[in-house]
Amino acid sequence: MEKLHRVRQKVDEGIVGWAMTNGQVVNTGNVRQFPQYIEARKTTLSELAVPIISGEDVIGCINLESDRLHAFSEKNLHFVRNLASHAAVAVERERTHVELVIARQVEKELQIARMINKNITVISVLLNFHYTFHSSIA
Repeated sequence: MEKLHRVRQKVDEGIVGWAMTNGQVVNTGNVRQFPQYIEARKTTLSELAVPIISGEDVIGCINLESDRLHAFSEKNLHFVRNLASHAAVAVERERTHVELVIARQVEKELQIARMINKNITVISVLLNFHYTFHSSIA
């Protein structure tokens, strides 16, 4: 198995970056002819990058590489687009779930704050009564 080279790149660089920045699929049969290509594996010859889109936002990218020229067919593209669509739905559902959990936690904290505020008001009334009562006796 070939060792992968660690490549640092900005989010808008390389084939994946181009796909994400433009929100478009890249299916290049020969990566050496794609100007934005950044070599991470010496043996990669073709690449398929499909952005994961949720609403109008690109939230990720599925990237496939092959050691063969022109390795990815329309059938492969169709499959990966469907996969990206399902991934977008899963991510969006998780985001919604997290937002719901946070909203519930905030509501619990607001209830606690209301109870504390109510108790402070009661204590304040009692202290005021106590002070007034003892002032009138003295």
